[in-house]
Amino acid sequence: MYFQAWRKYFDFLGVATRSEYWTFTLINLAIHLLLAIVTFSTGTVENDTFQPNIVVFAWIAFAVLTIIPALTVAIRRVRDATGTGLWILIGLLPFFGGIVVLVMTLMPTKKS
Repeated sequence: MYFQAWRKYFDFLGVATRSEYWTFTLINLAIHLLLAIVTFSTGTVENDTFQPNIVVFAWIAFAVLTIIPALTVAIRRVRDATGTGLWILIGLLPFFGGIVVLVMTLMPTKKS
């Protein structure tokens, strides 16, 4: 499931199941948390100074690489739940938008 989102890197068409979306999202969250813990435990941020090391660069590279697949899998998931991927744009609204998109990703598959 996790690698299926990576294989569909630029595929905005089609649909994504709830398990595909949440597997990709939660594994990426776990990787980001792990990299954050390693970054802050290795003394990268001390005495109000920032001393980047290889872990920081790996974290930044991973974050940049996951932007497009996260967007594509979210659009495909919202399309699967609502019928159109344009609903993902409501996520740009402060406070309210993120909650609406979260609810849409939790909705069951739309029966056609």
